[in-house]
Amino acid sequence: MAVREAQDLWVGIVTDGKVVLEDGSLEEVKYRIEGPIRGPNGRSASVVSIWILVHSEVAPRLVTLFPGAKS
Repeated sequence: MAVREAQDLWVGIVTDGKVVLEDGSLEEVKYRIEGPIRGPNGRSASVVSIWILVHSEVAPRLVTLFPGAKS
């Protein structure tokens, strides 16, 4: 996944989704974000994404993305 795509994904899900801070170590913070994501065709799908922010880095990294609950 390109950096720009990951940034767009982060902004889109954080804006409309539910953010949960998960347990991490002293060197990192983990986020679980549940929410809709809209595709280029205008349709949306519910997804769950896991992100990690290492304290020595500036931006979070996408760890995984999978389908969320159907609404």
